[in-house]
Amino acid sequence: MRFTFNLAPLAIIAILLLAACGGNVEPTATPTLLDVPVTYPPASESGGQSSSVQSAEESSSGMNLNALLTIADVEASLPELSSLTTAEINYYAMIQMPNPDQVVGMNAFDGLVFQSGETASITLTVVDFESAELAKNHLNISSPGLEQTNIEGSDDSYAAQGGDLIAVLSRSGNYVVSINGSGLPETDAALEAGMKLLALALSRLP
Repeated sequence: MRFTFNLAPLAIIAILLLAACGGNVEPTATPTLLDVPVTYPPASESGGQSSSVQSAEESSSGMNLNALLTIADVEASLPELSSLTTAEINYYAMIQMPNPDQVVGMNAFDGLVFQSGETASITLTVVDFESAELAKNHLNISSPGLEQTNIEGSDDSYAAQGGDLIAVLSRSGNYVVSINGSGLPETDAALEAGMKLLALALSRLP
Protein backbone atom coordinates (compact mmCIF):
# COMPACT_ATOMS: atom_id res chain seq x y z
CA MET A 1 0.00 0.00 0.00
CA ARG A 2 2.93 2.34 -0.53
CA PHE A 3 2.42 5.23 -2.92
CA THR A 4 4.22 8.40 -3.86
CA PHE A 5 2.45 11.31 -2.16
CA ASN A 6 2.38 14.94 -3.04
CA LEU A 7 0.69 16.34 0.04
CA ALA A 8 0.60 19.80 1.55
CA PRO A 9 0.28 19.88 5.36
CA LEU A 10 -2.65 17.63 6.23
CA ALA A 11 -3.84 20.04 8.89
CA ILE A 12 -5.42 22.27 6.21
CA ILE A 13 -7.44 19.62 4.40
CA ALA A 14 -10.70 20.90 2.92
CA ILE A 15 -13.37 20.25 0.28
CA LEU A 16 -12.23 16.76 -0.82
CA LEU A 17 -10.74 14.37 1.68
CA LEU A 18 -8.51 12.92 -1.03
CA ALA A 19 -8.57 13.54 -4.77
CA ALA A 20 -6.69 11.95 -7.61
CA CYS A 21 -3.88 13.90 -9.22
CA GLY A 22 -2.75 13.06 -12.72
CA GLY A 23 0.84 13.29 -13.89
CA ASN A 24 3.89 11.38 -15.00
CA VAL A 25 4.65 9.86 -11.62
CA GLU A 26 3.31 6.90 -9.73
CA PRO A 27 -0.39 7.18 -8.70
CA THR A 28 -0.46 10.20 -6.46
CA ALA A 29 -3.12 11.05 -3.89
CA THR A 30 -3.50 14.72 -3.09
CA PRO A 31 -6.03 16.57 -0.97
CA THR A 32 -7.76 19.64 -2.32
CA LEU A 33 -6.83 22.40 0.10
CA LEU A 34 -8.45 25.51 1.42
CA ASP A 35 -5.79 28.04 2.33
CA VAL A 36 -6.94 28.57 5.90
CA PRO A 37 -4.27 28.07 8.57
CA VAL A 38 -5.06 26.00 11.62
CA THR A 39 -3.88 27.28 14.99
CA TYR A 40 -3.19 24.51 17.46
CA PRO A 41 -3.67 24.95 21.20
CA PRO A 42 -0.55 24.89 23.35
CA ALA A 43 0.46 21.61 24.93
CA SER A 44 -0.88 21.11 28.42
CA GLU A 45 1.53 21.51 31.28
CA SER A 46 -0.23 18.93 33.45
CA GLY A 47 1.73 15.71 33.16
CA GLY A 48 1.24 15.00 29.48
CA GLN A 49 -2.52 15.45 29.42
CA SER A 50 -3.50 17.59 26.46
CA SER A 51 -6.00 20.34 26.03
CA SER A 52 -8.83 20.36 23.53
CA VAL A 53 -10.21 23.53 21.95
CA GLN A 54 -12.57 24.54 19.17
CA SER A 55 -10.40 26.25 16.53
CA ALA A 56 -13.24 27.28 14.23
CA GLU A 57 -16.98 27.79 14.51
CA GLU A 58 -19.24 25.25 16.19
CA SER A 59 -19.32 21.80 14.62
CA SER A 60 -21.36 21.89 11.42
CA SER A 61 -23.30 18.78 12.48
CA GLY A 62 -23.41 19.18 16.23
CA MET A 63 -21.54 15.87 16.38
CA ASN A 64 -18.88 15.56 19.05
CA LEU A 65 -15.82 14.31 17.17
CA ASN A 66 -14.00 13.95 20.46
CA ALA A 67 -16.44 11.12 21.20
CA LEU A 68 -15.43 9.36 17.97
CA LEU A 69 -11.69 9.45 18.66
CA THR A 70 -9.84 10.48 21.80
CA ILE A 71 -6.30 11.45 22.68
CA ALA A 72 -6.00 8.18 24.59
CA ASP A 73 -7.05 6.23 21.47
CA VAL A 74 -4.39 7.91 19.32
CA GLU A 75 -1.61 7.57 21.89
CA ALA A 76 -2.45 3.89 22.41
CA SER A 77 -2.24 3.18 18.67
CA LEU A 78 0.72 5.45 17.95
CA PRO A 79 2.83 5.66 21.12
CA GLU A 80 5.44 7.65 19.18
CA LEU A 81 3.06 10.60 19.37
CA SER A 82 3.06 12.34 22.73
CA SER A 83 1.79 15.46 24.48
CA LEU A 84 -1.07 15.59 21.99
CA THR A 85 -3.23 18.65 21.63
CA THR A 86 -6.46 18.76 19.64
CA ALA A 87 -8.28 21.27 17.48
CA GLU A 88 -11.77 20.76 16.07
CA ILE A 89 -12.33 22.35 12.66
CA ASN A 90 -15.61 23.24 10.96
CA TYR A 91 -14.56 22.73 7.35
CA TYR A 92 -18.15 23.14 6.15
CA ALA A 93 -18.22 26.78 7.30
CA MET A 94 -14.77 27.45 5.85
CA ILE A 95 -15.81 26.13 2.45
CA GLN A 96 -19.36 27.47 2.38
CA MET A 97 -18.41 31.14 2.74
CA PRO A 98 -16.14 31.39 -0.33
CA ASN A 99 -17.83 28.70 -2.43
CA PRO A 100 -21.26 27.39 -1.34
CA ASP A 101 -21.49 25.14 -4.40
CA GLN A 102 -18.75 22.96 -2.88
CA VAL A 103 -20.99 21.89 0.02
CA VAL A 104 -24.09 21.02 -2.00
CA GLY A 105 -25.28 17.59 -0.85
CA MET A 106 -23.37 17.81 2.44
CA ASN A 107 -25.05 18.13 5.81
CA ALA A 108 -21.76 18.62 7.62
CA PHE A 109 -17.98 18.46 7.21
CA ASP A 110 -15.87 18.48 10.37
CA GLY A 111 -12.32 17.62 11.36
CA LEU A 112 -10.43 16.85 14.53
CA VAL A 113 -6.65 17.36 14.46
CA PHE A 114 -4.36 15.61 16.95
CA GLN A 115 -1.05 17.44 16.97
CA SER A 116 2.22 16.12 18.43
CA GLY A 117 5.03 18.65 18.45
CA GLU A 118 5.53 20.77 15.36
CA THR A 119 5.46 18.12 12.65
CA ALA A 120 3.48 14.97 13.50
CA SER A 121 -0.30 14.93 13.37
CA ILE A 122 -3.33 12.72 12.87
CA THR A 123 -6.51 14.24 11.42
CA LEU A 124 -9.95 12.67 11.64
CA THR A 125 -12.47 14.07 9.15
CA VAL A 126 -16.16 13.26 8.90
CA VAL A 127 -18.41 14.30 6.03
CA ASP A 128 -22.15 13.73 6.50
CA PHE A 129 -23.88 13.57 3.11
CA GLU A 130 -27.59 13.82 2.43
CA SER A 131 -27.67 10.25 1.14
CA ALA A 132 -25.56 7.11 0.98
CA GLU A 133 -25.45 7.46 -2.81
CA LEU A 134 -23.84 10.90 -2.58
CA ALA A 135 -21.33 9.53 -0.07
CA LYS A 136 -20.51 6.64 -2.39
CA ASN A 137 -20.03 8.98 -5.35
CA HIS A 138 -17.71 11.17 -3.27
CA LEU A 139 -15.67 8.16 -2.22
CA ASN A 140 -15.34 7.01 -5.83
CA ILE A 141 -13.88 10.33 -7.00
CA SER A 142 -11.66 10.63 -3.92
CA SER A 143 -10.04 7.19 -3.96
CA PRO A 144 -8.02 6.87 -7.21
CA GLY A 145 -4.38 6.39 -6.26
CA LEU A 146 -5.37 4.54 -3.09
CA GLU A 147 -5.61 0.79 -2.60
CA GLN A 148 -8.93 -0.82 -1.71
CA THR A 149 -8.87 -2.45 1.71
CA ASN A 150 -11.16 -3.88 4.37
CA ILE A 151 -11.97 -1.89 7.49
CA GLU A 152 -14.46 -3.18 10.00
CA GLY A 153 -17.68 -1.19 10.04
CA SER A 154 -17.24 0.30 6.57
CA ASP A 155 -19.08 -0.24 3.31
CA ASP A 156 -16.02 0.72 1.21
CA SER A 157 -12.47 1.57 2.28
CA TYR A 158 -9.17 2.67 0.76
CA ALA A 159 -5.72 3.25 2.21
CA ALA A 160 -2.22 4.28 1.19
CA GLN A 161 1.13 5.19 2.67
CA GLY A 162 3.94 7.31 1.30
CA GLY A 163 6.97 8.08 3.40
CA ASP A 164 5.81 9.56 6.70
CA LEU A 165 2.27 10.13 5.38
CA ILE A 166 -0.78 7.87 5.62
CA ALA A 167 -4.28 8.21 4.22
CA VAL A 168 -7.25 5.99 5.08
CA LEU A 169 -10.71 6.69 3.65
CA SER A 170 -13.98 4.85 4.35
CA ARG A 171 -17.70 5.12 3.81
CA SER A 172 -20.37 4.00 6.24
CA GLY A 173 -23.87 4.73 4.97
CA ASN A 174 -24.07 8.45 4.30
CA TYR A 175 -20.81 9.21 6.12
CA VAL A 176 -17.34 9.47 4.56
CA VAL A 177 -14.70 9.28 7.27
CA SER A 178 -10.93 9.58 6.90
CA ILE A 179 -7.76 9.37 8.93
CA ASN A 180 -4.76 11.29 7.57
CA GLY A 181 -1.37 11.24 9.21
CA SER A 182 1.75 13.34 8.71
CA GLY A 183 5.20 13.08 10.26
CA LEU A 184 4.63 9.47 11.30
CA PRO A 185 7.17 6.64 11.45
CA GLU A 186 7.74 5.23 7.98
CA THR A 187 6.52 1.75 8.91
CA ASP A 188 3.66 -0.53 7.96
CA ALA A 189 2.59 -0.33 11.60
CA ALA A 190 1.75 3.36 11.19
CA LEU A 191 -0.71 2.60 8.38
CA GLU A 192 -2.18 -0.30 10.35
CA ALA A 193 -2.64 2.03 13.31
CA GLY A 194 -4.46 4.54 11.11
CA MET A 195 -6.79 1.82 9.86
CA LYS A 196 -7.53 0.70 13.42
CA LEU A 197 -8.24 4.27 14.49
CA LEU A 198 -10.64 4.70 11.58
CA ALA A 199 -12.45 1.46 12.46
CA LEU A 200 -12.79 2.72 16.03
CA ALA A 201 -14.24 6.04 14.86
CA LEU A 202 -16.69 4.24 12.56
CA SER A 203 -17.87 2.05 15.45
CA ARG A 204 -18.80 5.19 17.41
CA LEU A 205 -20.75 6.98 14.68
CA PRO A 206 -24.29 7.87 15.80
